[in-house]
Amino acid sequence: MPRMTPSEAFVETLVAEGVQHVTGLVGSAFQDALDLFPHAGIRFVPVHHELTAAHMADGYARATGRTAVCIGQNGPGCTNMLTAIAVAYQAHSPVVVVTPSAMNSLSGLDGLQEIDQMDIFRAVTKFQARVPSPSRMAETMRAAFRHATARLGPAQVDIPRDFFYGDTDQVILKPEQYRSSATIRADEASIGRAADLLAKAKKPMILAGYGCVVSEAYDATAALAEFLDCPVANTYWHNDSFPTDHPLAVGALGFNGSKVAMQMLAEADVVLMLGSRINDFGYAPQYGMRYYPHQAKIIQVDIDSAQIGRSKPVDVSVVGDARLTATAILEHLQRQGEGSRRGDTRSTVGALKVQWRAELDVMCRPASEYINPYAATRAICEALPENAFVTTDIGFSPCIPNAFLRFTKPRRYIAPGNFANVGFGFPAALGVKLAHPEDPVVAFVGDGGWGFALQEVMTALEENLPVVVILMNNGVLGAEKANQATFLESRFVGVDVGAGFNYAEIARAMGADAQRITDIEQLVPAFKKAVESSQICVLEVMTDPEILNKPFRGEALSKAVRHLDKYKHLASPA
Repeated sequence: MPRMTPSEAFVETLVAEGVQHVTGLVGSAFQDALDLFPHAGIRFVPVHHELTAAHMADGYARATGRTAVCIGQNGPGCTNMLTAIAVAYQAHSPVVVVTPSAMNSLSGLDGLQEIDQMDIFRAVTKFQARVPSPSRMAETMRAAFRHATARLGPAQVDIPRDFFYGDTDQVILKPEQYRSSATIRADEASIGRAADLLAKAKKPMILAGYGCVVSEAYDATAALAEFLDCPVANTYWHNDSFPTDHPLAVGALGFNGSKVAMQMLAEADVVLMLGSRINDFGYAPQYGMRYYPHQAKIIQVDIDSAQIGRSKPVDVSVVGDARLTATAILEHLQRQGEGSRRGDTRSTVGALKVQWRAELDVMCRPASEYINPYAATRAICEALPENAFVTTDIGFSPCIPNAFLRFTKPRRYIAPGNFANVGFGFPAALGVKLAHPEDPVVAFVGDGGWGFALQEVMTALEENLPVVVILMNNGVLGAEKANQATFLESRFVGVDVGAGFNYAEIARAMGADAQRITDIEQLVPAFKKAVESSQICVLEVMTDPEILNKPFRGEALSKAVRHLDKYKHLASPA
């Protein structure tokens, strides 16, 4: 075996995996390995908070399909990454999070910045390993990459800081020597059961989930939908799972989603959930509609057998790759002599889309001197270049794009997903831009989320990551204000924040291009200029604080009940 230090083994394993970028915040715990990065062809991308490092790695991984790496100082540097790793876990994002830890020789003595990092990350990783000895550095790093890629999720490598030093004999392998890139093919029996159900369906429908993005299933999904003459909806958070310009595309489900998709799903008799978890939040009532198809036969296709039937019962389970499964179902139907259907689905979809656009027109009407957030979002979405990547934050304003985004390519939309932490959108956009420097990257954020990440304007400038930020500023935490208005009789506590700040001025003071938009006629010209800019641009759009949606977690809330005399006046009317 070649003689090398553990730091050299660590770095050379990254090189073998094709890692070109590592995000993090410099710490002495890993400085010996960091010293090798420039000479190994690895760009270290320093941030101003470790949360951003992990969000960037997540965005990078989802935009490329490649495993990304982040690192931080032991103790607080690593705990700062925890929330972002939880987001990556929920989003099935292959991220290797390297957590240098306290010296092995002093472990358990409450030393400086010592904490059990394995225990902290256990619930949000698909794999964990602590390097057991300096001589097993490369082996442990290989295991992390193997699990992150095979299981699509974060893998943690915990490295005692003194294990970067010493003389060891280690071997560096090529990835094909220790992990497989083969996809999972579903068994013929489950393919047959799925095909039989779809053949008998009168109103079949396909829901394209993230599995369709990962497996690049656009063509296979379209071919099956065309054969069945059935509509295709995007699952929540995955607006790029099926091309929106296809005549059978009906848009995305979920908060602020497409009413067309919800109407057609509510009437379906067989639903093929292709590469999709069945998550209650993604089917929460919208526009006064409860649209989950309880009456329908459900076929769930997922590459992870643990996700099958996890939250809703299914009639047929198929464990396999989404693209291969869609192709196999189509081939089975054709072998059975089933003919391609020629119904009126396309005309029905077209008519419903016309009705939905008319409703959106009403939603976009101005109601005051402020800009309507729906109108502003629609204007930006319609002006997006076809090659643009989009990230969104969580909250009322940054969730509005779900009604308007249109994609014709996969891996173009990066959303916070089910962990849904405020402050995701901007850092994730920086990671996407790091991966795709030639393409426009646009982040939709609210003023609440901007408060979590505005310091990373410095990162964007220092690392030359010219993203475009659409900052919707209504001076309130809109989602929470809607909850309090609906369930607490408009008694508002803690939701009116940030109204006194001029975020465009703050961004300009940091060196960014920035403009405060007070007239919607200014918006599209400013946006087109920002897309062409060579540095970060923040467009602060002053939106109407009185325009709010219905609560999107209404099923988890109740009207106020008060029993003690001092609080009885706060009870909601019977």
